[in-house]
Amino acid sequence: MNTIVTFSLLLITLVGGFVIMGDQRRGAPLAICLVAVAVLVPVAFFGSSQTLWSAIDLLMRPLEPADDVDPRWIPPAARR
Repeated sequence: MNTIVTFSLLLITLVGGFVIMGDQRRGAPLAICLVAVAVLVPVAFFGSSQTLWSAIDLLMRPLEPADDVDPRWIPPAARR
């Protein structure tokens, strides 16, 4: 999740930098912005990405009693 968010923001920053700069394509300001995004986003999003990935994993593969988990954490079976 962290990689997807970081690469998406890098792409948005790159395209936005090209659009904002117009004909004056200077490399240094754009490179500084890209490095800042590449360094800060993974660090800032680390905790959230772990939580988000755990939530997606639990949605795709719900807990079952055979998973050796405390029974208080297993939700009741859905009624059909």
